[in-house]
Amino acid sequence: MSPQRRTRVFAGLLGIALACGACSRNREPQPLPPDELKKLQAQARWCVDQETLCVDLYNGSGWEVQEITVSIKDKSFLLPMPGSPQPWKFVQSHGTSRVAPYSTSTFFVKTGFVHPKDFTWSLDDARGFRDHSR
Repeated sequence: MSPQRRTRVFAGLLGIALACGACSRNREPQPLPPDELKKLQAQARWCVDQETLCVDLYNGSGWEVQEITVSIKDKSFLLPMPGSPQPWKFVQSHGTSRVAPYSTSTFFVKTGFVHPKDFTWSLDDARGFRDHSR
């Protein structure tokens, strides 16, 4: 193969690779399937600012996780919130980060309120991209 032909082939392949990379960056993260969501392990604590929940997430799935949704329930409310049958305040918040499969990262979830003393939290949802490199 001539040097000119090699250069054209390389340039063509490089263009395809760059185009594919640009397409994947512009896509919206997809919800993890339930069987993959079960493979996430998380621990949470309140950050120094007292309004941010720090969620350490181990990603045991085959997806790159970029977003999580958590529920925070404040059990210190004695009366139900309007429109809510539970006697606690319920807040759903989102955090963004990036955690590759089989690794750990921290998501910082802004809540908009000072953390309650008596609360529970849960990881409700995660969104990202399937890792095709494995």
